[in-house]
Amino acid sequence: MSRGPKAVSLDLSEQEQGEIKRLLRRHGTGQALVQRLRIILACAEPGATNLGVATALKVSRQTVALWRGRFAAHRLEGLVDAPRSGAPRSIDDEAVERLVALTLEEAPANATQWSTRSMARRTGMSQSAVSRIWRAFGLRPHQADTFKLSADPAFVEKLRDVVGLYLAPPDRALVLCVDEKPQIQAVEGTAAAFPLRPGQAERVTHDYRRHGTLDLFAALDVKAGTVIGSCKPRHRSVEFRTFLEQVESSVARDLEVHLVLDNLKTHKTQLIHDWLLQHPRFHLHFTPTSASWLNLVECWFALLTRRRLERGAFTSTADLEAAIRGYIAETNAHPKPFVWTLAVFVEKYGAKYPRAATCLTKDREALLAFFDFPAEQWDHLRSSNPIESVFATVRHRTVRTKGALSATTAKLMVFKLVMAASKTWRRLKGENQLPKVVAGVIFRDGTEVAASPDHRAA
Repeated sequence: MSRGPKAVSLDLSEQEQGEIKRLLRRHGTGQALVQRLRIILACAEPGATNLGVATALKVSRQTVALWRGRFAAHRLEGLVDAPRSGAPRSIDDEAVERLVALTLEEAPANATQWSTRSMARRTGMSQSAVSRIWRAFGLRPHQADTFKLSADPAFVEKLRDVVGLYLAPPDRALVLCVDEKPQIQAVEGTAAAFPLRPGQAERVTHDYRRHGTLDLFAALDVKAGTVIGSCKPRHRSVEFRTFLEQVESSVARDLEVHLVLDNLKTHKTQLIHDWLLQHPRFHLHFTPTSASWLNLVECWFALLTRRRLERGAFTSTADLEAAIRGYIAETNAHPKPFVWTLAVFVEKYGAKYPRAATCLTKDREALLAFFDFPAEQWDHLRSSNPIESVFATVRHRTVRTKGALSATTAKLMVFKLVMAASKTWRRLKGENQLPKVVAGVIFRDGTEVAASPDHRAA
C-alpha cells in the first residue's frame, strides 16, 4: 500500500499537448522549464505515479509532486517561476520611457548616435542599466543598415513577371538567370599567409598585389541549378553576344529560352536586339531598376565569392580563370537549385518593400495563371496589341524631355520615333491562338489541353 497523499491525475487537452511539444522543440527554452514539461508529459500517462516518474526522469519524488500539483492548479502558467522578492526598483517606468524617447527622437550634441556612456551621463543612470533597457526594447543605436528603393515605374509588373517564372517554370522552356560579375581581381598578398593553427586563425596581409581583372558571364538554370559560364577581359555588348551564342549552343533546340536580366545598357544595344530577332526562341525578362537581388544568379555569385575568390591568392588572370572554371565544374557536378518561395520573400523583404509583398500575396493566383495561356503569346504579357511596344519606345525617349520642348517640336519628335520604331515592329506571335483564348479553351504550361466531353457539351 502506497504512503502519502494520492497523486493528482492529469488530463492534457490537445492544445496543451501541442504547446508542450512546441516548447520542447524550441532551442531557446530553458532547461529548468524543459524538465518540468517532461515531468508533466510523463505524469499524464495512464497509471503514472510520482515515484515512477521520478525514477524514469532521475529527479526526486518531491520535485514531481511539486510540479504535478502546480500544473493541476494553474495549468501551463504554473510551470513558470513566480516573481521573487528583492530590492525595490530604482528606475521607474517614467524613467524608462524617457530614456527610450531620448534614444529614438534625439541625438547627442557631439555625435550622430548615442552610446551607453553618453546616455548614462544624460539620464543619470548607470551604463549597465542603459544597456539592459536597450536590450529589452531591441534598440541598437550603434548599428545602421542600408537600403535602396527602386524608382522603376513598372516595378510591380516586372516583379510579377520574374516571380511568375520562379514560382511556376514552364515545362517546355528553360529559365536562365543571366548576369555579369565584372572586374574580378586576380590578387595575392604581399607576403605568404600564416596558416590556420590551434588557437590562431589564418592571417593574411591587408595589402595586396594586383595582376589584372576578369569579367564573368554566367547563366544559372533555375530548375536544375547548373551554370553556364564564360570569362572575358571586358563586358561590352560584343562579349555579351558571344556569351548568348554559347548559351544558344548549350540549350536543346526544342526548348524556348527565358532569360532573366538586369537593366544594364549592354543588354539593350542594337547589336543584341538584332541577335534576338535572329533567335526568336529567346525571351528577355528584365528585373526592376535597382532590384538585381531578384536575379537568382546573384546568389550563386555570392557563393562563388565567399567560397572561392574572397580568400584566394591568384598570381595571374589565367590562374583566376582556372579557379572560376573549377568552381563552375564543381557546381555542375553537384547542382543544387535555389528555391525561391513567396513566403520567404514576404518574411525577409516585406518591411522594406510592403507594396510589392502585398501585391504578390494578393495576386498569387494571377502569377501562377501566367502559364495558362498559349506559349506563343508569353511575349505579349502587357497587351495583345503590338502597338504597345511602339508606345513604350516613345514614352521611354520622351520622359526625359518632358516640358523642355514646344508642342510642335514634341509632335515632330514623336512622329520620328514612331517611324523608327515601326521598322523593328515585331509581329504578334500566336495570332491563330487568339480565337481559342476568347472561346475559353484551357491551356496548361502553354499547351492546349484536350477538353472533356462535359466541357465540349457546355
